Amino acid sequence: MQNGLSRKHYTDMFRPLNKNSRAYARLILGLYVAAILLSIVIGQTFLEMGGIAAYCAVGLLMLFIGTRLRGLNNIIHECTHRSFAVERDDNVTFGRTAAALVFNTFEAYQKEHVSHHINRGNYELDLDFHHRKGFRIEEKLSPLVIARHILTPILGLHLYRYCRPNFSAADGRIYQLLKFAIVICALTFAVFNPLAAFLLVFLPYAWIYTAINYWTDCIDHGGILTESEEIDAARNFIVPKPLRLVLFPRNNCYHLLHHLYPSVPSQHFDHCHELLLLDPAYSEVHGRETRAACEMTG
Repeated sequence: MQNGLSRKHYTDMFRPLNKNSRAYARLILGLYVAAILLSIVIGQTFLEMGGIAAYCAVGLLMLFIGTRLRGLNNIIHECTHRSFAVERDDNVTFGRTAAALVFNTFEAYQKEHVSHHINRGNYELDLDFHHRKGFRIEEKLSPLVIARHILTPILGLHLYRYCRPNFSAADGRIYQLLKFAIVICALTFAVFNPLAAFLLVFLPYAWIYTAINYWTDCIDHGGILTESEEIDAARNFIVPKPLRLVLFPRNNCYHLLHHLYPSVPSQHFDHCHELLLLDPAYSEVHGRETRAACEMTG
């Protein structure tokens, strides 16, 4: 029991929830990659057309590519909790593949993220946030603090901590070769079309994707990271489903739910959230954070 919430009761209730089959998990991962590649092709076409409307479309595509990269990051996260695919080995394979696509390793991500769940709020032991201490994500939210969090990625001040490509072979040589192959393809593309490569490949990864990661950390834990109780240290930030598909790939707007029940597959977050709202403790915390968010954003 934690603040009136029966963790065991809901853990037992959620345990039978189904995960993705191998074929469906492969399809999901493939669709994210296809969306990125198609967006690059479409964006290049708009750049060749020229004009204000075309350049605005390119800007939207850059943002969209960044969100698809975030979706790949979310898949790594789900694989870490073995909630993406049915088979344990499939979670490792898909996690390593998704990690290679965003220049990370599944091994490093696992180590950092597991430490976050165990030592959340302890900057020395929480390896997810260890290198992010200077951003003061735990600082109580106010209009000034929110403005600082908004501006930090826009000004690129987050890059030295959030843009850290990992080209090691920790996951195996084949995944390292995949990362080098992506770099070679990107550089080849840059030789023939440097502007398109800069706007549609390098910026979405180095700036937009990392900015989304920073803002998501602030949404998930801003002002409450160091709270002693798990139920008080994360928040949901639920937006309409059409907007969620773009801005919160893989339903990652349910971060309070995830911290309480990390093994729940993301496709069940809506259903589990509705069930948890019947619990007074969960409902009170979710409502409090929702009201606070509305007040802060005016």
